[in-house]
Amino acid sequence: MRDITRRTALTMAAGTVTASTVISAATAAADAPAPGRPVASGANPALRTTLITRVTPRNNWRVTAVAIRYAHPLHMRGGVIPPSAFQVTADLGRQSAARTVIRAYPNTVARTDDHPDAGRPGRYLVIELDPDDANAQASGTDPLPLHRAYAVRQVADVRTPGGGLVLPAGPWAIRNDDVITPVVDDFIAGSFTDSTGFELAFRLYQPEKFVRSPGAATRYPLVITLHGGGEVADNNMTQLTANRIAVTFAKPERQRRHPAFVLAPQIPLPRPMDGPGNTDWTDPKVRAALVELIDTFTMQRPVDADRLYLVGLSSGARGIFNLLPRHPHTFAAALATANWGDPSTMDSTTHIPIWADHSIDDPVVPYREGRFGKPGTWTLMNALESAGAQITRGEWANDLPKGEFEARSRALLNRARRADSHVLFTSYTPGTTPVSPHFAWAQAGSSISPVRS
Repeated sequence: MRDITRRTALTMAAGTVTASTVISAATAAADAPAPGRPVASGANPALRTTLITRVTPRNNWRVTAVAIRYAHPLHMRGGVIPPSAFQVTADLGRQSAARTVIRAYPNTVARTDDHPDAGRPGRYLVIELDPDDANAQASGTDPLPLHRAYAVRQVADVRTPGGGLVLPAGPWAIRNDDVITPVVDDFIAGSFTDSTGFELAFRLYQPEKFVRSPGAATRYPLVITLHGGGEVADNNMTQLTANRIAVTFAKPERQRRHPAFVLAPQIPLPRPMDGPGNTDWTDPKVRAALVELIDTFTMQRPVDADRLYLVGLSSGARGIFNLLPRHPHTFAAALATANWGDPSTMDSTTHIPIWADHSIDDPVVPYREGRFGKPGTWTLMNALESAGAQITRGEWANDLPKGEFEARSRALLNRARRADSHVLFTSYTPGTTPVSPHFAWAQAGSSISPVRS
C-alpha cells in the first residue's frame, strides 16, 4: 500500500476545511437540546465497541471481553458494576447465542485487568466474558468473521453507591467495530517466495528496540516457530492463535528481559506432502523454502547468527528433528513437543541443546512408536543418549498449577546444569494432559521456554 504524499494530504485537508466547519456547525445545532427540554441525566454516549480476544493455554483463540469507549470517564465512586446489567450475544454464522458476563468495570484502556479490585475511572467499560463458553471461540479452521458479530445491550441502570446515575439502560444494542488480540496484533504479516517460486506466508514480531533504532549495532536472537499439522492453511493467522508457541516469545514481559525477533511461517494449502514420510515441515519444498527464508532474514535483519532457535510442536517438532541433522551447526538450541523422527540421525545432533517433552499417553503421536513409522520422543531420546548425549529426564503431571509446573521445570534445568547436560526430556504422566493428551504444549509453551533462556 502506497503512502499518501505530503502534497496530497495538504490538498485533501485544504479541500475539507470549509466542509468540516459547516458540518461541525450543523452537527452542533442538531445536537443542542430543544428549548425547555432537559439534558438526559447520566447521558454518556458510547463511541466505539471493541472485542478483546486472547490466545489461551488450552482453548486456543477465544473472545474474552468487550470494551466500550464512552465520551466521558466512568466514575463508580467505589461502587461495583453488576454483571447482570449487560447482555452480550455472539452471532457466529447462523448461530446466535448469549455469552456469560463474569465481570464489568471501567478502565483507562481497552484491556482486561487481572486485579480483583479492577475499576479505575476511565472512558472504557470492560465487560469480561467466560472463556469457557461453548461459543467463545474466535476461529475454527480459519478465523471467524468477528467484526459486527457481537451485540451488547444494557438492561439495567448502572449507579454509584450514592444513587448517582452512571450509565442508563436502553432498549438498543451496540455491535463491535474492532477486534483486539494482545501480542498477536504486534506481529506484522508477510510472505516469502524462494528461488524455486514456492511461497511461505509468515508473521513476524520485531523487538521494540529494533523498531525504535533500526540502524543500531545491536544484534538480536531469532526464534523460529514451527506450527502443527492442524495449522496448515492460507490464513496467515492460526499459526499464532491455535497455540501459544509464537506468542510466548513475543509477550512484553519476556521481550523486556530477552528481546528477540520471532518468525512464525505457515505452510500453505493444498497440503504439500510427498507421501506420509514427508509430513508438512519435512516436505522437501517446504523445508527448502524455510531454510532459505531463515538465511535471507538473517542476512537482512540485525540477527545474531549464533542465536537461532527452533520451537515446534507435533509435526513442527518432527520438522525440528528433520532440520537439525541436515543443519547441525545452524541452530543454537531447540524446544520440541510431541516429536517423532529418525533415530539413525541423532548422532549428528548430540552437541545441540534440546528440551523435548511429550505426554506418555499421546494417541496422535505415540510417545514410543511415533507416527508414520518414525519413532516418538522416548525412542529418539534413547538414540540420542546412545550416541553420546547426556539426557536429563523428568516426569510430572501436565495439569499442575502454573507455579508448580514452572518450579518443576526450573528444578530439571538446574539439575541438568549441575550435571553439565544440555539435553532435557520431560514426560507427562498419563491422564494429566487436559483436553487431549496430544496437547502437551499448553503448559510447556508458557513455562518451559521462559526458564530455558
